[in-house]
Amino acid sequence: MLDLSNLRPDPAALRTPFEGLICCFARRFPPEEGATFNWIAGAGGDGGLEAYWTTPAGDEVGYQAKFHRSSGEVDWSKIDASVSAVLTSHPRLTRYVVALACDLTDEVPGRRGKSGRAHWRDHKAKWETDALARNMSVAFELWDLSEIEDRLTQSCAQGLRSYWLGELELTRCLIPAFDGAMFSMEWKE
Repeated sequence: MLDLSNLRPDPAALRTPFEGLICCFARRFPPEEGATFNWIAGAGGDGGLEAYWTTPAGDEVGYQAKFHRSSGEVDWSKIDASVSAVLTSHPRLTRYVVALACDLTDEVPGRRGKSGRAHWRDHKAKWETDALARNMSVAFELWDLSEIEDRLTQSCAQGLRSYWLGELELTRCLIPAFDGAMFSMEWKE
């Protein structure tokens, strides 16, 4: 399991290293050819996003990062405030990625309290309604810890894991074992 508490500080992203990681990662995935990447500086004055892509047609794909180590710590009111700000400041937004440094809890019958997934579902529905009221169609997407970990192990993210987490991960390779079977080998520094 990926441990995001070991993120290195980054001078280009003074607010938090997690925001820097998400912005660097987002930059690796342009929504289409010819899009322009914009990394936003300004804690509290960023218009509801850390970074965004602008397509040649003028549409935007935005990214918001919130560092919470557990589903129960997620401050949904702050995410609501970011969504409200981005819907006001970026009327051409078509997709909005919310990155969380934790996985959300699931709904389990008999368990008390609202699960993280239920919070996400309910807030996402509210944000979609708010966007429609502004004549906007925005796809809200969650990048939770497992999604971030999966994306960081893809070849297109080569180097990000090493840079941000100080871990060296070699590409999976198959080596014949002494008994003729194959096994995989990974090395982490």
